Amino acid sequence: GTMDSVGAAMAGGFNSDEMLHQSKMIMGVGCVYAASTAAYTALADIAKAHQTAEYKKRYLGSILRQDVGWFDTSNPQELSTRFGEAMLAIEEGVSFKAVMMLEAVYTLVFSYALGFYYGWDICLVVFAVSPIAGLSGAIAIFIALTAGQKMSDAYAAAGAIASEALSSIRTVAAFGLERVAAERYERKLKKAEKIGIALVWQAGFAMSWMIAAICIMMVSGLLYGGLDVSSEQQASAFEYAVDMTWGQIFDSM
Repeated sequence: GTMDSVGAAMAGGFNSDEMLHQSKMIMGVGCVYAASTAAYTALADIAKAHQTAEYKKRYLGSILRQDVGWFDTSNPQELSTRFGEAMLAIEEGVSFKAVMMLEAVYTLVFSYALGFYYGWDICLVVFAVSPIAGLSGAIAIFIALTAGQKMSDAYAAAGAIASEALSSIRTVAAFGLERVAAERYERKLKKAEKIGIALVWQAGFAMSWMIAAICIMMVSGLLYGGLDVSSEQQASAFEYAVDMTWGQIFDSM
């Protein structure tokens, strides 16, 4: 068992050459990981810049190709705000975060594979608790998507008022409507602010549940592993060199 293997290793003494070899291997793996991470981050940023530039050209071209009736049904003053938000969302979607997501998926798959290979019982215990983390993550994504759309609409409405006032700045100044335009703009921003505050609270609550679920997974694995090692320790044939109580340890100090 595990405890017998540990006892045999302790009886064999400390091998400094083997420890040095293992340390060099860990350092080598760390250097390779750092170099590969820097490489895929740089390549992802370059690809993001090219794709974003192409998306901007196509987005603007599709707007200019619309007929006059499309501008009657759509609010032209909101186009600049929505255009900026759409480009920002595309930049975040095609950046290195997408590669990080693939890295996380591969890490999850190989971690479970190694877990099932070396300790299938502990891995099953952790895997049984993992749906809690998945559910909380799905709730956080749903909250971000729904609230993000509401914030986009609110900021687009505020941007429409600003574009309208700036495009007719002479008329606004002639009638002294600067304060009126500013108040309309602030009302729209207040709505976006309330949505943003609600989003932060909801996202924080969902994220706290996801972090708590991860802690529950760790506690479940450590608890089961500790009980397993304890039961194996009691059934092990290895005689321990240290058999002292806490009182004896403190008395010897």
